[in-house]
Amino acid sequence: MSSDLRAAIERLLAQPATSDALANWAARENPEIVSPYESLYRVVMESWTQAPGRALAAARHAIAGADLSTLAPGDAGFLHHLDANTRLATGNAAEALAPYRLAWDAFRIAKRPDEAGRVAVGWSFACATTGNAKEAARVVARGRRVLPVSDVVGRARLASNLGTAWHLSGRLELARPEYRAAERTFHRAKQPAMAAACRYNAGLVETLEGRYATARKDLEAARATFRRLGVALHASYADVGLAELDLHQGHWDRGVESIRTLRDRFRELGDERATAWLQRELARLFTTIGARTAAAPEARAARRSFARLGLAPEAANVAFLEGRLALETGALADAFTRLREAEAHWDRAGNVRARARAGVEIARVRLAAGYPRAALEALAGPRRTLTRLDPRGDGAIARGVAARCLLAEGRARRALALAREAYGAARRHPANLERPRLAILVAEASGRAGDSPGAVRWARRAVQDLETLLARFGRRHLRALIGDAREPVYSTAVDLVLDHGGPRAATRAVDLLAQARSATLVEDLLQGRADRLSAESRAAIARLRDELLEGPAPDAEETRHRSFVSRIEGLEKRLESTPVRTPAFVRRAIERRRLVSWRHALGAREGVLFDRGGEGWRAFVIPPNGAVRCVPLPRAREALDRDGTSLRLTFEAAARLTASRRADFLERTKADCLESLDRLRRALWQPLGLEGTDVVVVPHDELHSIPLEAAAPDLVVTRIPHPALLRPLPARRAKRALLLRGSSPGTAPELAAVRRVLRRHDFDVRSGRNRRDLTENAGRLGVLHVAAHGTFHREGWLLSGLQLEDGWLGFEQLDRRRLEGALLHFTSCESGRTSALPGSDLEGWMTAGLAAGAREMILTLWKIDDDSALEFATEFYERWAAGASAAVARAVAGRVLAAKGRHPFRWAPFLAVG
Repeated sequence: MSSDLRAAIERLLAQPATSDALANWAARENPEIVSPYESLYRVVMESWTQAPGRALAAARHAIAGADLSTLAPGDAGFLHHLDANTRLATGNAAEALAPYRLAWDAFRIAKRPDEAGRVAVGWSFACATTGNAKEAARVVARGRRVLPVSDVVGRARLASNLGTAWHLSGRLELARPEYRAAERTFHRAKQPAMAAACRYNAGLVETLEGRYATARKDLEAARATFRRLGVALHASYADVGLAELDLHQGHWDRGVESIRTLRDRFRELGDERATAWLQRELARLFTTIGARTAAAPEARAARRSFARLGLAPEAANVAFLEGRLALETGALADAFTRLREAEAHWDRAGNVRARARAGVEIARVRLAAGYPRAALEALAGPRRTLTRLDPRGDGAIARGVAARCLLAEGRARRALALAREAYGAARRHPANLERPRLAILVAEASGRAGDSPGAVRWARRAVQDLETLLARFGRRHLRALIGDAREPVYSTAVDLVLDHGGPRAATRAVDLLAQARSATLVEDLLQGRADRLSAESRAAIARLRDELLEGPAPDAEETRHRSFVSRIEGLEKRLESTPVRTPAFVRRAIERRRLVSWRHALGAREGVLFDRGGEGWRAFVIPPNGAVRCVPLPRAREALDRDGTSLRLTFEAAARLTASRRADFLERTKADCLESLDRLRRALWQPLGLEGTDVVVVPHDELHSIPLEAAAPDLVVTRIPHPALLRPLPARRAKRALLLRGSSPGTAPELAAVRRVLRRHDFDVRSGRNRRDLTENAGRLGVLHVAAHGTFHREGWLLSGLQLEDGWLGFEQLDRRRLEGALLHFTSCESGRTSALPGSDLEGWMTAGLAAGAREMILTLWKIDDDSALEFATEFYERWAAGASAAVARAVAGRVLAAKGRHPFRWAPFLAVG
């Protein structure tokens, strides 16, 4: 917006909304225009393209002071037209329809056919964007009757709007010629901005038609023209089209980052419609690859916006996506309702292709409900339509669903042939995103048809296709966000390999399982120092954490709190948006996750990978020598539901009690807790038939919060997020220890006991109460022991910390230069808690310590008291300082305390990582 226009708008907004305010304003701004309403219309319409929010505010302000019943028809027409245009400009197309009709009638009464024709231009566009293509065609016909032949620009705009109506109703073959014809007319009329808009729209149509090279050329040309003309809003719309094209072509990392940047820009402009477009595109991408965690909030936000704005075609698109998401989560009734809603809209709009897509998903719902025959019958028409219109895209998806129905009916060979055909055809968006799941379908059909080698081969191909697909999301936060796309593919692949893999089935299954687990976490930790934070970033994080967490918990609505949270979110996003990893690095990380790459690191220990398969919990046992075994755990679910929850609630209740009441409570609950641990032992450990006593365990899902170590009193258990992270212990320990404590006086005896033990074993021990004791002193440590109050936030690692006297010690302050090869012992409350992230699996002190190079860690699952920390630390360091590993020292300390009759609250929450 020019400075003159901006000033004129602001002067209008500064005036009170009185009956004569508009006339006084118009006389000053545009004295050559007789009608103040026409003057207002001209100023506002020139300004809305760059500041729609302020333009709408100006229109509302003027309308508030007008008495429509006293206006001449022409003046009323301008006011209605302005009202309609500003509503449309800010995305409220449905609300614009009524004032457009009023403006049309007013100008017809006033015998202003030229202005009525201009109304038809906006009116037809509003009809198009609300999904009523037939009404848009009727309005265009009216406009062409009243616009003079000399108004070539108005007629070209009508043609462009008719193209939009066909575009949004799925009649792409009719839309493109209208756009091209309008573009040529605008060029002849020397209207480069309007010509660029038509070229932009043609680019969107070409994207949907799969003409990607032409689409990119048109969208980039349109953007260049908009930028040259200084039309910033439309240049941003072209950026939206290019981001969508990136998603179609598989440049997902670039496309998603562009969308996030554009979303911030549109929010500043107040353009809710454009923001919702972007949310819809992200939801579409994430839904198609099966990343429900990432897709759901985007779809929900887009639906709310489109419903509020009255944009029926866009609301139908989001209803379709939400139906697919509900289907993925098993909410069949919700899925059916949403998909029927979308289908009904597209049926009314005559969008044959979109209606057929909805029919395919409704067939999936029927199949999931157990009616494959009904699903196959319902699929016949949509399958024919989509195979004709888009054989390598939606048509391939439809054939895949048909193959799934045939397989459910027991027609395995027919299903196999059709699934392979669908896989081979899937080349275009969105079918190319479904190729891993189509490969899994081929694997399942191969197994049912008696082709076991084929089942294993296709299962592995599905996994490879999925990893290739997900590798395109290079930035860390995206790779973690879409990680749950792995679960359905990998879980089915593992089950197939177990059923058809022959004598080495369990080994092959572990190989696949290890590739699925903790992918982003493994890559982060293998990357080592590449992600090291700058000193400025560390200082900013520490300052924000201190300000936010100091004192009592702030009111979430308090302005200062919201400001801190907003700044932390921005900083966290920037820190997680690490540079895109090279394909070579991703390949190396995948290789490190393979069984053959890490099995030797187990040494003489046995490995146990817990997994929740399709039939329930199971464990894979990897012995030092010999075959891998898959062991079902039929009692695991019951034990986890009953005993895991019971232990957690008991320990948390004990931690909250005063010392005098805690002793009685522990005495009363001791027997029950011991029985719970024994039931967990019988459910999780006893069936494994382990040969030795030294075990490396890789938990999964809720097992991360279970005291696995305490449930195995005869074993030495080391936790590790992923076996690829196993490293040999250093031959020599650095004889330097740093002991940090918080302000609580109860931590002093614990540190005094640790200091005595370590000094007796010739450690140079230093103590402190401040972060700077860790960050400012030089030299590598052998031990970092922290006894302080802690807080853990699942929703944001920047809000987690250990409270020392000079502030909160956070994850990012663990410096590899000081801690590589060290033991980290954190007896703060819940230091062992984690936040499970899809594709990342763990966020917490465990991840932070491993990233800082720690070789061993002692953490706590739940809240503990000072007496428990003192007893355990004393017993632990007596063994560890004498040369035992952290896992051995933890196991012995637990046994000693149990033999003394101590309640499990005193020793069960401690776990060893390394």
